[in-house]
Amino acid sequence: MAAFPFVSRDRARGMAMAAMLAAGLAVSACSFSLGSGSDEETASAPSPAATEAPTASADDEKATFGRQADPDPIEENQVSAFKLRVGDCLSESATDTQVESVGVVPCSSPHGREVYALVDLEDGPFPAEEELIETVEIACYDEFEPFVGIDYASSRFYMSYLYPTESSWADGDREVVCMLFDPEGDMTGSARGTAE
Repeated sequence: MAAFPFVSRDRARGMAMAAMLAAGLAVSACSFSLGSGSDEETASAPSPAATEAPTASADDEKATFGRQADPDPIEENQVSAFKLRVGDCLSESATDTQVESVGVVPCSSPHGREVYALVDLEDGPFPAEEELIETVEIACYDEFEPFVGIDYASSRFYMSYLYPTESSWADGDREVVCMLFDPEGDMTGSARGTAE
């Protein structure tokens, strides 16, 4: 999968307009593709691995956010990026452009990112990078509010994502992993329903 990019607040406003336009085009044309570039970081697609991700069980606990001072070592499981599930919390905020596996920890432990949505892209030829990134960003933007409980532009969290590479696309990978993170530092607890 491709890297961990994030989307700025200014870009989110443009994405909201693009999402509304895309919805209108989808209704009238039944399919569409969008084109744009990514902002800052870029996410990469992982290679498959044989480990299973633990299910996060911290959905109901109140989340605390901000920098964590000298956290105790946390037991993490290395999980294939293809095996991530909604609610999984990732131990670190990787900046690699190609990701094969990630460390998954309980959401009650300090963590860098939380998976908030999995989105399947439409079949077809591998899209141009700009089209792919724009489609991924709109899909993750649309899934943000239902998970967090507040719209992206008003939230304290930023979103990032993993998306297929051309190589993983050729192997049938169509899944986008939408993640959120706190730009101030590690999080403790789930962001689900926090409206922050």
